Amino acid sequence: MPIDSEAQPVFRRATVEEAPAILRVLDSAFDHWPAFQIDVPAIEHLRWKMMPAGYAQDLHGVIDRGGEIVGAQLRWLGRVEIQGRVLPLDFGTDLSVHESARGLGLGSLLRDAEEPRLFGQRIVGFDTVSANQQVADMYNVRGPIRRPTAVWARPLTARMFGSLHRDHLLSGAASATIAAVRRVARPWSPIDSPPPAVEVEPVTAFDARADALWERVRGDFELARVRHAEWLNWRYLDPRAGLIRAYQVTDGDRLLGYAAFRRDQRNGKVLDLVTEPARPAVAVALLERGVADLRRGGCVIVDCLLPARHRHESALQAAGFSRRPADRAVQITRARSQAVPEIIEVFSDEQLPIHVMYGDFDHG
Repeated sequence: MPIDSEAQPVFRRATVEEAPAILRVLDSAFDHWPAFQIDVPAIEHLRWKMMPAGYAQDLHGVIDRGGEIVGAQLRWLGRVEIQGRVLPLDFGTDLSVHESARGLGLGSLLRDAEEPRLFGQRIVGFDTVSANQQVADMYNVRGPIRRPTAVWARPLTARMFGSLHRDHLLSGAASATIAAVRRVARPWSPIDSPPPAVEVEPVTAFDARADALWERVRGDFELARVRHAEWLNWRYLDPRAGLIRAYQVTDGDRLLGYAAFRRDQRNGKVLDLVTEPARPAVAVALLERGVADLRRGGCVIVDCLLPARHRHESALQAAGFSRRPADRAVQITRARSQAVPEIIEVFSDEQLPIHVMYGDFDHG
């Protein structure tokens, strides 16, 4: 039906039944939505995203003008543990305005309409800094606190290795990279197998063992999303989420670690890696298996987002990853976080250990 251009824009909540109307806005606002490869129709991915397992499904915000949805912002929900306290996690994603309604300040309306529900509450939100400068500018007025995270890369071909390390290869220190060049320049052969004592297998379903693993490791971090089995199954094993595979290492009834990887065209990502600290070989084996499958799937590079000084740095290095020169920041805002001084403290002090990876974010 035609949009009433004279109607007053109104903010309201929407549920999954209105996914087709929201997808129309997303398709108008983004060149390609979602931004990564999926093998289901976009409407199915949207329905998956709007129905997070175990969390509210009626919080997604839309702008209605004359009975037509012309703006949308989905909510990305969960729980996060900060200095031993578990708090709700809720931040906006896919902020979008239909081309027919741009220039009316609807993006700011979508953002500001959430303030009465979120500001002054012990509900936290954090995300990577938006690559869209207009969106980044909108949040700059709220006093962002940005904590850098490192981006690690594992090139899977000699050409990609040369592209990533061109400056180093041309310098006098090039000899220091010979071992790495030999390792990478084997794109036609299987990656090194994990040690026989560490058997990696695909995950068919996360269960209580994943909950128990998280209970054992969560105390290592001052901030981390709560990784319970129900959320892990929705995030990594639902086929509507994207081209994601998860792997695990077990010892009897004990889960020693798991990792999840996404394939997107020729690019791969380590979405998550959680292991017992006393078993470093588990992390290496999981990374090796995931990278090997991404290579067989046609990927030429694998990226991993990881906070600086995280204990998985040594495993990444052992699996052939190297740290890229440029960091990527994760941010909160002071305006929203006044009721949660713990998160302001954690984001302000880079020495405090946190567990944040690509899988924490919808765009990861």
